[in-house]
Amino acid sequence: MKLRRFCVLGLSVLCGVGMTLGVAGCIKAVSKLTTACGIAIDGSGSSSSTNGFNADQSIEQTVVPFLNKEDCRRVAFAPITDASQGSKCQPPTIDIDPDLGGNVDVRLARGKRRQDVLAAATELLKCIRADKPKGTDVLGGLSLLATRHPEGAGQYKLLVISDFLEEGPNGVLAKKDLHTEADRKKVMDQMGTRIPDLTGADMAVVGFGKLLSADARKYPDFNAFWNELLRNRAHCASVHLFNATATIAPA
Repeated sequence: MKLRRFCVLGLSVLCGVGMTLGVAGCIKAVSKLTTACGIAIDGSGSSSSTNGFNADQSIEQTVVPFLNKEDCRRVAFAPITDASQGSKCQPPTIDIDPDLGGNVDVRLARGKRRQDVLAAATELLKCIRADKPKGTDVLGGLSLLATRHPEGAGQYKLLVISDFLEEGPNGVLAKKDLHTEADRKKVMDQMGTRIPDLTGADMAVVGFGKLLSADARKYPDFNAFWNELLRNRAHCASVHLFNATATIAPA
């Protein structure tokens, strides 16, 4: 192996091929991150930490683990509010692994930028809440993630922090009749082009149906509705609870 000699603070340091020099000495080269990711944050009234699904805690506990797990490079954001696509709360995409050049500790730089993503998600929640939304346009937020698909290789990885209690232009989902497959199809047909194209995406969800989960009558139908919509209409390749193997609607 060829070695290159450097002098760091008066010390002679040998670095091999595939290694660069950092402040603490030789740093092993690492491969670039390539995954395109998206994060949607629900800041509607049900996001409360006292009587909702606790979006604050969900963001703190899941955003950075999600970024690490999926090897996210570029991360797009979307608000879920009463009018998601028209919201003023629209953070820019963050590149976790830009081409920095020079003698930079890539792992430290990535860690700092993952914290930047966490901070952006936290600020997005604050921004949404400041507008005091009177509804929950889940489909609008998902549509933003569809159109903001960052450049990247492989599967689009999504983290959606929401209870999915849609209250948008098509009314309050929890008040709809979703009991049969035909009932659910009728509601989806009414939503029409509002349903985004997320073909091939992998969606991890946090907070899903939390306020309905204790309702043995409503929750199974609500569960089935979103599983059918996200898989059959939005064409997600997989939908699951974050850090879990079960699908949203267990068979």
